[in-house]
Amino acid sequence: MNRILISLLYTILLGVGYTQTWNHVTVPTSENLNDIEFPEGTSSIGYIGGDNGVLLKTIDGGLSWFNVNYTGIDSSEFTPLRFVDLEFVSDDVGFATFGNDLGWYLYKTIDGGFNWTEINSEQNLGSFCYKNTLEVIDENHYFVGGRACFSGPEIAEFNNGEWSLKQVSSEFFNSGEYVRDIKLQGDLGIASTSTSELLRTIDGGQSWYSVASPIFSADDFLTDVLIINDSIMYAGMRNNGPVHYLFFESTDSGVTWAEFTPQA
Repeated sequence: MNRILISLLYTILLGVGYTQTWNHVTVPTSENLNDIEFPEGTSSIGYIGGDNGVLLKTIDGGLSWFNVNYTGIDSSEFTPLRFVDLEFVSDDVGFATFGNDLGWYLYKTIDGGFNWTEINSEQNLGSFCYKNTLEVIDENHYFVGGRACFSGPEIAEFNNGEWSLKQVSSEFFNSGEYVRDIKLQGDLGIASTSTSELLRTIDGGQSWYSVASPIFSADDFLTDVLIINDSIMYAGMRNNGPVHYLFFESTDSGVTWAEFTPQA
Protein backbone atom coordinates (compact mmCIF):
# COMPACT_ATOMS: atom_id res chain seq x y z
CA MET A 1 0.00 0.00 0.00
CA ASN A 2 3.07 2.31 -0.03
CA ARG A 3 2.24 3.82 -3.40
CA ILE A 4 -1.36 4.60 -2.41
CA LEU A 5 -0.29 6.19 0.86
CA ILE A 6 2.34 8.48 -0.59
CA SER A 7 0.57 9.45 -3.81
CA LEU A 8 -2.84 10.10 -2.33
CA LEU A 9 -1.71 11.82 0.86
CA TYR A 10 0.32 14.42 -0.98
CA THR A 11 -2.35 14.96 -3.59
CA ILE A 12 -4.79 15.81 -0.81
CA LEU A 13 -2.50 17.74 1.53
CA LEU A 14 -0.84 19.85 -1.09
CA GLY A 15 -3.44 19.99 -3.81
CA VAL A 16 -6.66 20.85 -2.04
CA GLY A 17 -5.69 21.66 1.54
CA TYR A 18 -6.07 20.01 4.92
CA THR A 19 -9.86 19.86 5.29
CA GLN A 20 -10.58 16.73 3.27
CA THR A 21 -11.97 13.69 5.05
CA TRP A 22 -11.53 10.05 4.11
CA ASN A 23 -14.13 7.32 4.18
CA HIS A 24 -13.45 3.59 4.19
CA VAL A 25 -14.35 1.92 0.89
CA THR A 26 -14.92 -1.83 0.65
CA VAL A 27 -13.14 -3.65 -2.17
CA PRO A 28 -13.90 -7.20 -3.41
CA THR A 29 -10.51 -8.71 -2.56
CA SER A 30 -8.29 -9.52 0.41
CA GLU A 31 -5.09 -9.31 -1.65
CA ASN A 32 -2.50 -6.62 -1.01
CA LEU A 33 -3.12 -3.58 -3.23
CA ASN A 34 -0.05 -1.98 -4.76
CA ASP A 35 -1.08 0.93 -6.95
CA ILE A 36 -4.10 3.12 -7.66
CA GLU A 37 -4.60 5.15 -10.82
CA PHE A 38 -7.20 7.67 -11.97
CA PRO A 39 -6.53 8.94 -15.52
CA GLU A 40 -5.93 12.68 -15.66
CA GLY A 41 -9.12 14.53 -16.53
CA THR A 42 -11.49 11.74 -15.51
CA SER A 43 -14.03 12.07 -12.75
CA SER A 44 -15.29 8.53 -12.52
CA ILE A 45 -13.02 5.78 -13.85
CA GLY A 46 -10.06 4.43 -11.88
CA TYR A 47 -7.99 1.28 -11.42
CA ILE A 48 -6.21 -0.58 -8.61
CA GLY A 49 -3.58 -3.28 -9.17
CA GLY A 50 -2.70 -5.85 -6.54
CA ASP A 51 -1.08 -9.15 -5.68
CA ASN A 52 -1.93 -12.42 -7.42
CA GLY A 53 -2.97 -10.56 -10.55
CA VAL A 54 -5.88 -8.70 -8.94
CA LEU A 55 -7.14 -5.76 -11.00
CA LEU A 56 -9.98 -3.63 -9.68
CA LYS A 57 -11.92 -0.92 -11.52
CA THR A 58 -14.36 1.80 -10.53
CA ILE A 59 -16.76 3.71 -12.76
CA ASP A 60 -18.23 5.91 -10.02
CA GLY A 61 -15.17 7.80 -8.80
CA GLY A 62 -14.05 5.18 -6.30
CA LEU A 63 -17.27 4.69 -4.35
CA SER A 64 -17.46 1.06 -5.49
CA TRP A 65 -14.99 -1.33 -7.12
CA PHE A 66 -15.28 -4.58 -9.09
CA ASN A 67 -12.83 -7.25 -10.20
CA VAL A 68 -11.78 -7.06 -13.85
CA ASN A 69 -11.80 -10.47 -15.54
CA TYR A 70 -9.09 -9.61 -18.02
CA THR A 71 -7.20 -11.62 -20.63
CA GLY A 72 -3.62 -11.41 -21.89
CA ILE A 73 -1.79 -11.58 -18.53
CA ASP A 74 -1.24 -14.85 -16.70
CA SER A 75 -0.42 -15.39 -13.02
CA SER A 76 -0.30 -19.09 -12.11
CA GLU A 77 -0.82 -20.44 -8.61
CA PHE A 78 2.76 -21.71 -8.68
CA THR A 79 4.21 -18.31 -9.56
CA PRO A 80 2.01 -15.65 -7.95
CA LEU A 81 2.65 -12.40 -9.78
CA ARG A 82 1.26 -8.94 -9.22
CA PHE A 83 0.46 -5.61 -10.77
CA VAL A 84 3.36 -3.37 -9.76
CA ASP A 85 2.54 -0.05 -11.47
CA LEU A 86 -0.42 1.27 -13.48
CA GLU A 87 -0.51 4.36 -15.72
CA PHE A 88 -3.51 5.35 -17.83
CA VAL A 89 -3.55 8.15 -20.41
CA SER A 90 -7.33 7.95 -20.84
CA ASP A 91 -10.24 6.00 -19.40
CA ASP A 92 -9.43 3.11 -21.75
CA VAL A 93 -5.74 3.30 -22.72
CA GLY A 94 -3.22 2.31 -20.10
CA PHE A 95 0.02 0.54 -19.27
CA ALA A 96 1.10 -1.81 -16.47
CA THR A 97 4.23 -3.43 -15.13
CA PHE A 98 3.53 -6.93 -13.90
CA GLY A 99 5.67 -9.54 -12.20
CA ASN A 100 7.36 -10.13 -8.87
CA ASP A 101 8.56 -7.48 -6.41
CA LEU A 102 10.62 -5.79 -9.12
CA GLY A 103 8.23 -6.25 -11.99
CA TRP A 104 9.16 -8.22 -15.09
CA TYR A 105 6.86 -7.42 -17.96
CA LEU A 106 5.26 -4.41 -19.60
CA TYR A 107 1.67 -4.53 -20.88
CA LYS A 108 -0.79 -2.22 -22.63
CA THR A 109 -4.59 -2.11 -22.75
CA ILE A 110 -6.81 -0.10 -25.10
CA ASP A 111 -10.20 -1.24 -23.80
CA GLY A 112 -10.20 -0.23 -20.16
CA GLY A 113 -8.21 -3.14 -18.72
CA PHE A 114 -10.24 -6.04 -20.11
CA ASN A 115 -7.58 -7.15 -22.60
CA TRP A 116 -3.81 -6.69 -22.29
CA THR A 117 -0.97 -7.11 -24.79
CA GLU A 118 2.67 -7.50 -23.78
CA ILE A 119 5.11 -4.89 -25.05
CA ASN A 120 8.34 -6.70 -25.83
CA SER A 121 11.37 -4.43 -25.60
CA GLU A 122 14.15 -6.97 -24.99
CA GLN A 123 15.44 -6.95 -28.55
CA ASN A 124 16.07 -3.21 -28.22
CA LEU A 125 17.13 -2.87 -24.58
CA GLY A 126 19.34 -5.91 -24.05
CA SER A 127 19.93 -6.53 -20.35
CA PHE A 128 17.09 -4.31 -19.07
CA CYS A 129 15.30 -7.28 -17.47
CA TYR A 130 13.17 -5.85 -14.67
CA LYS A 131 10.57 -3.23 -15.48
CA ASN A 132 9.17 -1.73 -12.30
CA THR A 133 7.74 1.77 -12.73
CA LEU A 134 6.19 3.91 -15.45
CA GLU A 135 6.02 7.60 -16.28
CA VAL A 136 3.71 7.98 -19.27
CA ILE A 137 3.72 11.21 -21.28
CA ASP A 138 1.21 9.96 -23.84
CA GLU A 139 0.27 6.71 -25.58
CA ASN A 140 3.37 6.83 -27.79
CA HIS A 141 5.87 8.33 -25.35
CA TYR A 142 6.74 6.94 -21.94
CA PHE A 143 9.60 6.04 -19.59
CA VAL A 144 10.13 2.72 -17.81
CA GLY A 145 12.29 2.40 -14.70
CA GLY A 146 13.77 -0.78 -13.23
CA ARG A 147 17.15 -2.44 -13.32
CA ALA A 148 19.46 -4.50 -15.47
CA CYS A 149 19.60 -8.27 -15.13
CA PHE A 150 22.83 -8.36 -13.12
CA SER A 151 23.53 -4.78 -12.05
CA GLY A 152 21.75 -1.63 -10.95
CA PRO A 153 19.17 1.03 -11.90
CA GLU A 154 18.16 1.55 -15.51
CA ILE A 155 15.66 3.85 -17.21
CA ALA A 156 14.40 3.34 -20.77
CA GLU A 157 12.38 5.60 -23.03
CA PHE A 158 9.84 4.64 -25.68
CA ASN A 159 9.21 7.52 -28.08
CA ASN A 160 7.16 7.12 -31.26
CA GLY A 161 8.15 3.52 -31.92
CA GLU A 162 11.79 3.72 -30.79
CA TRP A 163 13.29 2.31 -27.57
CA SER A 164 16.46 3.74 -26.02
CA LEU A 165 18.31 3.27 -22.75
CA LYS A 166 19.04 6.47 -20.85
CA GLN A 167 22.29 7.41 -19.14
CA VAL A 168 21.96 6.66 -15.41
CA SER A 169 24.87 7.68 -13.19
CA SER A 170 24.14 5.67 -10.05
CA GLU A 171 26.28 5.18 -6.96
CA PHE A 172 24.91 1.64 -6.68
CA PHE A 173 25.59 0.33 -10.16
CA ASN A 174 26.17 -3.32 -9.22
CA SER A 175 23.95 -3.52 -6.15
CA GLY A 176 20.68 -4.88 -7.51
CA GLU A 177 19.09 -1.52 -6.69
CA TYR A 178 16.19 -0.63 -8.99
CA VAL A 179 14.20 2.47 -9.91
CA ARG A 180 11.03 2.55 -7.79
CA ASP A 181 9.22 5.67 -9.07
CA ILE A 182 9.67 8.36 -11.75
CA LYS A 183 8.10 11.79 -12.15
CA LEU A 184 8.75 14.26 -14.96
CA GLN A 185 7.61 17.85 -15.47
CA GLY A 186 9.03 19.25 -18.67
CA ASP A 187 12.82 18.93 -18.59
CA LEU A 188 12.89 18.44 -14.82
CA GLY A 189 12.52 14.99 -13.31
CA ILE A 190 13.15 13.00 -10.14
CA ALA A 191 13.28 9.25 -9.55
CA SER A 192 13.39 7.22 -6.34
CA THR A 193 15.17 3.91 -5.96
CA SER A 194 14.73 0.81 -3.84
CA THR A 195 17.40 2.06 -1.42
CA SER A 196 18.39 5.58 -0.39
CA GLU A 197 19.33 7.01 -3.78
CA LEU A 198 17.45 9.75 -5.61
CA LEU A 199 18.11 10.32 -9.31
CA ARG A 200 17.55 13.69 -11.01
CA THR A 201 17.29 14.84 -14.62
CA ILE A 202 17.24 18.33 -16.13
CA ASP A 203 17.11 17.29 -19.79
CA GLY A 204 13.72 15.64 -19.99
CA GLY A 205 14.88 12.20 -18.86
CA GLN A 206 17.76 11.72 -21.28
CA SER A 207 20.35 11.53 -18.50
CA TRP A 208 20.00 10.93 -14.76
CA TYR A 209 22.49 11.54 -11.95
CA SER A 210 22.56 10.79 -8.23
CA VAL A 211 21.80 13.55 -5.71
CA ALA A 212 22.68 13.62 -2.01
CA SER A 213 20.30 11.36 -0.13
CA PRO A 214 18.32 12.43 2.96
CA ILE A 215 18.38 8.82 4.22
CA PHE A 216 21.18 7.61 6.50
CA SER A 217 20.02 4.18 7.66
CA ALA A 218 20.52 1.01 5.64
CA ASP A 219 17.10 -0.16 6.88
CA ASP A 220 15.30 2.73 5.16
CA PHE A 221 14.27 2.91 1.53
CA LEU A 222 12.51 5.39 -0.72
CA THR A 223 8.98 4.91 -2.05
CA ASP A 224 7.15 7.45 -4.25
CA VAL A 225 8.18 10.87 -5.50
CA LEU A 226 6.01 13.82 -6.45
CA ILE A 227 6.72 17.10 -8.29
CA ILE A 228 4.54 20.04 -7.21
CA ASN A 229 6.13 22.78 -9.33
CA ASP A 230 9.52 23.90 -10.65
CA SER A 231 10.90 24.17 -7.12
CA ILE A 232 9.01 21.89 -4.73
CA MET A 233 9.22 18.10 -4.70
CA TYR A 234 8.39 15.38 -2.18
CA ALA A 235 9.59 11.84 -1.55
CA GLY A 236 8.37 9.07 0.74
CA MET A 237 10.38 6.66 2.86
CA ARG A 238 9.63 3.38 4.58
CA ASN A 239 11.67 1.47 7.13
CA ASN A 240 12.52 -2.23 6.78
CA GLY A 241 12.75 -2.79 10.51
CA PRO A 242 9.98 -1.55 12.80
CA VAL A 243 7.78 -0.14 10.04
CA HIS A 244 7.38 3.61 9.95
CA TYR A 245 7.03 6.23 7.24
CA LEU A 246 8.70 9.59 6.69
CA PHE A 247 8.37 12.34 4.11
CA PHE A 248 11.13 14.42 2.56
CA GLU A 249 10.90 17.78 0.82
CA SER A 250 13.05 19.61 -1.69
CA THR A 251 12.58 23.33 -2.30
CA ASP A 252 15.37 23.67 -4.86
CA SER A 253 14.09 21.45 -7.69
CA GLY A 254 15.41 18.21 -6.22
CA VAL A 255 19.02 19.21 -5.59
CA THR A 256 18.84 18.91 -1.79
CA TRP A 257 16.34 17.18 0.52
CA ALA A 258 15.26 17.43 4.17
CA GLU A 259 12.75 15.67 6.38
CA PHE A 260 9.26 17.16 6.15
CA THR A 261 6.32 16.92 8.58
CA PRO A 262 2.81 17.79 7.33
CA GLN A 263 1.18 20.38 9.57
CA ALA A 264 -2.18 18.65 9.88
